[in-house]
Amino acid sequence: MGVCMCLQALNDEKIDELSRNPLELQNIVSAFAWASPSMAQVMAGMVQRDPRLADLAELISRQNLTKHLGPQLDLEKSFHGLHYLFTGSVQEGEEPLCYLLHKGRGIGACNIGEVKAISGDQLAAFEAALQAIDKKELLRRYDAKPMAEAEINVFDVVCCDTEDGREYFCEKLVQLKEFLKAASVRKQGMIIWLT
Repeated sequence: MGVCMCLQALNDEKIDELSRNPLELQNIVSAFAWASPSMAQVMAGMVQRDPRLADLAELISRQNLTKHLGPQLDLEKSFHGLHYLFTGSVQEGEEPLCYLLHKGRGIGACNIGEVKAISGDQLAAFEAALQAIDKKELLRRYDAKPMAEAEINVFDVVCCDTEDGREYFCEKLVQLKEFLKAASVRKQGMIIWLT
């Protein structure tokens, strides 16, 4: 399965507002996709051909969205493996380490599926719990064979039982911790969806 996970930090009031406004929720999810690195390359090419599009490119840039909404993170396909490494479970696990895949509240659906939310307090607890999992601890928990047997999203022993595979998960752990810290400092929660 080629599913990726996106995280958008928002304050609790904005999350509540989105739960009542499906169109605005869809707009935020769509804006995240438009601000992706691949779309940024497309937009850069368009701006090069027509400089009048520069304002539009800036409007939908990830930096602009982060400034107005809060930090964002595309966990790509690492989310399922990270959840498993945090909790030892394929889908569930104990709070707060389970928040990528388990718990939270559904706030609506968009054209790509269900969107769930984690409150500011839950995000802060998740961020605090992850402090105990550094790169060394993640690698201690990392074992490609049982992860492949558990059918972790896009987990393949051939490609992930390598230094590159281990480094990929360590890199995503660092990005997740930075995202959570930035959101926690702003006292924000987050919305989570799969693409």
